Amino acid sequence: AITDLGAWLSVLSLWGAVRAARWVAARGGTGWVSQAAASSVGATLATAPLTAAVLGAVAPVGILLNFAAIPAAAVAVPGVIASLLLAPVSSGLAGALAAGAGLGLHVLEVLAQAGAALPFGHVVVPTGAESAWPWIVALLALCWAMPRHHGLGLATERLAWISAAVLWGVLLLPALRGVAGREAGLTLHFLDVGQGDAAVILTPGGRAVVVDVGPRNDR
Repeated sequence: AITDLGAWLSVLSLWGAVRAARWVAARGGTGWVSQAAASSVGATLATAPLTAAVLGAVAPVGILLNFAAIPAAAVAVPGVIASLLLAPVSSGLAGALAAGAGLGLHVLEVLAQAGAALPFGHVVVPTGAESAWPWIVALLALCWAMPRHHGLGLATERLAWISAAVLWGVLLLPALRGVAGREAGLTLHFLDVGQGDAAVILTPGGRAVVVDVGPRNDR
C-alpha cells in the first residue's frame, strides 16, 4: 500500500485539508463555508504535485466540486465500512447500507465527470517530476504564507510578497527563455536545406522537434 497512488493521495489530501482548516479556524473561520473552502484548497494544493507528476493533470475545479463531494463522501464512506462490519451478522441490513453507500459513491462519480467537462477546469501537463515542481513551490509558498502561530496580518503581507514574485516571474519568463515568439504558442519554421525542406516545431512547453526525413530509399 505504501507505493499505491490512491494511498498517497488520501494521505496528502487529508493533511492539506486538516492543515488549512485548522489555520482558518484559529483565525475565526469556524463556519461551514470557511471550513469547506479551506479544506478544499488545502487538499487540492497538497495533492497537485503528485497528480501532476503521475497523472499529468491538476484540477483546480475540484476546489468548487469539493463543496458537494466532501459531504457525499462523509455519508458514503461510513456506509461502506458499516456494511462490511454488518455483513456477517445481517446480510439484508448490510446490503441496504451498501446500496445507500453506492448511491453516494455514484454522486462522487457524477461530480468528477461534470468537473472534467468544464472548460479550464483542469490543467494538463506532461507526466514526470518536472511537472511537479511548480506545484511543490506553490504548496511551500502557501505553508510559508500561513504560519501556524501568526495572524492574518502576516499572512496578508507574505501573500503580497508571493504575488509580486509570481508577477515578476511571469513578466521575466519570456526573456529568460530567449526564444522570440515562444510565448505565442505552437510555432512552425520551414527551412530550405538545399536538397529539400526541413521543419522545426517549437511547442508551448519549450520543446523543439526537427523533421528532416531525407531522400526516399529502400530503408
